[in-house]
Parts: sequence; structure tokens; C-alpha cells
Amino acid sequence: MPRFRAASTRLFWSAIALVSAVVLTAWVATVKAEPSPPPDVASGSLHRSSDAGPSALNPETPILAPRVELASLQPVPDLLKSLTLTSTPTPAEVTVADRFAQAEAKRVGGNPVDAVLDYIRLIDQFPDTPQADAADGRAGYVMNQLDAAQWEALEAAVPDAKDLKTLDSILVLGQFHVLCARQLAQSDPAKAAQHIQTVYAMAWRAFEDDLDDDYKMTIVEEYLLAAEMLGKGAETRAALSAHADTLPWCFTRWLIEAEIDGREPDPAMVTSQEGLESIRKYYLLKGRDATEGPAATAYFIKSRDLGKRMLETQPANEPRFNLAHAYLEAAHEAGPESAAEAVAYVEKYLETQPLSIMRWIVRYELAVYLTRVGAPAEQTVAGFQHFDAMLVEAEEGFVEAAIQDTNIDVELRGLLACVWGHAFAGTNRVDEAVLFYDWVLEYCPVETHPGESAAYSKAVMYERQHGYEKSACATVYEDFVAKHPSSYYAPHAKIRVAEIHAEQGDAAAALAIYEEVARDYQNRSAADDVASRVAELEADVRSGETGDGNPEGAREHRRHGPPRTIRTDDASRIEHQRHGGN
Repeated sequence: MPRFRAASTRLFWSAIALVSAVVLTAWVATVKAEPSPPPDVASGSLHRSSDAGPSALNPETPILAPRVELASLQPVPDLLKSLTLTSTPTPAEVTVADRFAQAEAKRVGGNPVDAVLDYIRLIDQFPDTPQADAADGRAGYVMNQLDAAQWEALEAAVPDAKDLKTLDSILVLGQFHVLCARQLAQSDPAKAAQHIQTVYAMAWRAFEDDLDDDYKMTIVEEYLLAAEMLGKGAETRAALSAHADTLPWCFTRWLIEAEIDGREPDPAMVTSQEGLESIRKYYLLKGRDATEGPAATAYFIKSRDLGKRMLETQPANEPRFNLAHAYLEAAHEAGPESAAEAVAYVEKYLETQPLSIMRWIVRYELAVYLTRVGAPAEQTVAGFQHFDAMLVEAEEGFVEAAIQDTNIDVELRGLLACVWGHAFAGTNRVDEAVLFYDWVLEYCPVETHPGESAAYSKAVMYERQHGYEKSACATVYEDFVAKHPSSYYAPHAKIRVAEIHAEQGDAAAALAIYEEVARDYQNRSAADDVASRVAELEADVRSGETGDGNPEGAREHRRHGPPRTIRTDDASRIEHQRHGGN
């Protein structure tokens, strides 16, 4: 399973609940299928617009003025010349890169059916590669845009589930059947129901692999709902309960016991980091779903405490993103007093832990939290001071060593370089930040998470440098979307283009782009984000007014990634499903 799962295949599970065993009368709803952000996405320093408090677009803003003299730091061009991220690609790496490029050429060249088939084959034959992860997202994006004739052609050509080897490729196939059912919901409900029956028959496969992956939360929920519709609720629950007894301690077993057997095991029974992270997310989502304040707070405290324990036990020489962020996120949800205690704890962690790559990542995630949109001014000041401290600490050479350590996953090494660039961006040193992003793009293909992150960061830096050239900035974001149409950032880049059109007084053009976002990314939270903007702009167009854009939207564009508060994009009901990816 890819380390950072693309989100589109989660639509597979969300739609199971939408069909009766006898008749599919309507497509009741579509559950969100949001790509999880790459681990470095929480860079709150990158997207601070001029009317959102301290402005990264205004170099005279005192709070962003560099406090570390640039002359005291090693010149970035010299530094980057000494860094090497990867060695010569292996034949297998060359093959999968070529296969992905061929599929992309078919997509861009107007042959979407063959592109989808190529994506499925690539995912099945080259699992656990960045290209397979990217192909996962591309397949869903392309299928959402097929016309009726193309659907028929794809239906005639898709493989049977028994001919696929990996769970990821089966999930893409499941998504195809779900989308077919949606297409046929009104015109041929009986055939639509057959597609969902096919999906249901494939479901058990998901309980045999990737047992610590947090998307099992969605699978269990939707699988049980589908079983009730089929009149198989009791037997399905019994089968899952019996299956859990055969599993070693993992998140899937923990989840089934908690949700089906009604007894919540001690999280300590699960020993893997991925499994514990899934339990932490489970508590966080349960808190957000709770209708009563005390119950929600209790879940947030469980998530917070588990996040703190994971941070405390993480070895300093094993870099891992999102531990401090997860702890601060849950503490924030639990209330102001809890949040203040968590900030104090992380500050103490930074004071007492020896200098290491893990401590450097923790400082970054604290800086991101403190500079979030809406944070008090004193926190924002402290956050930018932490970005300064990151640059000073990096002079000790340990970040360079980690980036060149071949024992560390290459994508993680690329993300560390991105974060180094974010630290420069966070202190308003845009030129140095761009040098880091260019370096990452030299070594990391655009379909990888470091490549995607660096490419989007460059687009944001371009706007910071050339914000007065609105049309040019819009073109840069459009170019990003053309190369990364299914990425985590793509709908937000399109939203920024719409905002630019609105700021220029062209409400009609902005409206057209918002409608594209709602259509092309209908399973993302971005589709919901644009709803209010569309209503406002439609009113402007009808009245003949051009307006001056959406100030609230401008305030929310933003950081390294889409509009979000501390809740982040996994706050949506089904957006909790993967472990950090494309």
C-alpha cells in the first residue's frame, strides 16, 4: 500500500451505503474522498494574504522581518551544491516512471479511457511507488470527467477483480463500479444496483491487507451499512467479529472490537506507530462527530494524550512528521487551557531534547501551529521566531546529513528539503526558499510528494514576489493544476485563480472556475468551500455588478495547502482515511 495513499479510491466505500438490495432510486449523497496532505503541508507561513493579519506578501510587515542576519547563514547556493538526494535510478524505477509518463500522455492527449486502464495496471504492477500513488488519484479524477460513450468503453475494458493482485488496484476498480452506479442511478437503477453488489462482493478483501491503515474506519462503517441494506447485518457483524479474533493486534482488530463488539481495547495493545496513529485519528473523528460537548471533549483528550505519548516515545534519530502537529491539533480541540498546556509542553520538549532532526521537525510543526490563521498576535510572533530558530539550527549540519542519509526514505528526505525551504519562506526569504524548491524538483519527479509540494510552494512564492501581476500569478497556478490535476493542492490552486479573477472584477470568470471546482472535485472539501462564493458571485453576475472578489476567501489563502484551521482537512467525515499522501 503506498505510504501516502491517494484519496480518490475511498469513494469506493463511501457509495456502498447508497443502494438498496432491490432498487437504487437515487444517489443520496457523496461522501468526501479527500487526499491527505503530504506531511509538510502544514506550512502556515506560505499563504498569508495581506488582509489576514501579518502578511507574507508585504515585506514591510514587522512581524515577518527577518531576525537572523542572512550573512550569518551558509549561502544557500553553496549549500545546495553539496547536497545529493538520490543515486542513479534502478531499472524498475525507470520503468514505472516511463509507464506513468505514458499514461499521462494519454490523459493529456485526449484518450482518457486508455489512461485509466494504464493507471490501474500501473497500480497493480508497481505497488508502493510514488507513481502508483499518483496514478490512484489520476484514475479517479479522469473517471469523474468521462462522458457516456467513454463510460461504456471503459466498462467493456476494465479487468475483473480476480485478475488484480493488489488492494489498491481493486479499490480503483471498486471506484469505477461506484461511479457507474451513480451514472445509472436514475436511468437504470437495477443495473446500478448490480454495480454496487459487485462492490460489496469485493469488500472483504479490504480486511486482509494494510491492517493498521486508518481508512479502515470508513470501510467498516460503510460495509456495515451496506450489509444492513442487503439484510445481512447480523451475519456480517458476526463474521467481522470472528475475523478480528484471528488477527494479531492491529488497528483493524482494535476497531472491530471497539465498534462491533462494544469494548474499546487499551490502545497499548497496538504496537505499530501506524496503528497508534490510526487510533489517535479515530478518537479525533469521534470527538468531532459527538453531539454533546462533554463527550466530544473526552474523545479529544484521548486523542491528545495518545498523540503526546507518541511524541514522547519517538526516537530522536528517526524523523517522523505530524507527531507534534497531531498532539497540538487534539489539544486545540479540547479547549484553550488544553491548547496552552500543549504549547508549553512542546516548548519544553524543544528546550530539553538534544539537537536532532526529530526536534527540528517538532519545532517546524510548533511554528506552523503558532502562525495558523486567526492565531493571537503574540503566538504568531513566537511562531516566526521558531522559523528563525530552524534556520540557525540547520547550520549545525544535521539536516544536510539527514537529507543525504540513504537509510531514510527518499520521499521523506525530499520533504525535509521542502521544510527547509518553508523555514526560509516563513522568515520572508523568498529567493532562498525558491532555491530549495528548485533543488527538490531537480531530484523528485512532479508526481512524488516532495515534487508536488515544491511545485505548489513555488507557485505561492511567485505570487508573493509578483502579486501585483495578477494575470501572471493566475497562469502559474493554472500551470500547476495542469501538471497535478488530482493532487491535494489542485482545487485550492484553482480557487486561488478564481479569487484573482474576482479581485480583478471579473465575477463571471471566477464563477466559471468555482463551478469547475465543484464539478471536477465534487468529492473534496473544496467543493463545499466554493458553495458560498458561487452564490455571491451569481448574485453579482445577475445584478451586473463585478464586485471586488471575496475578501473572506482571500483571507483563507493561505498556507502551504488549502484553507484550513487547526482542524485540518481530515476534519471532514471521511477525510481521515489515509496516512498522509497525494
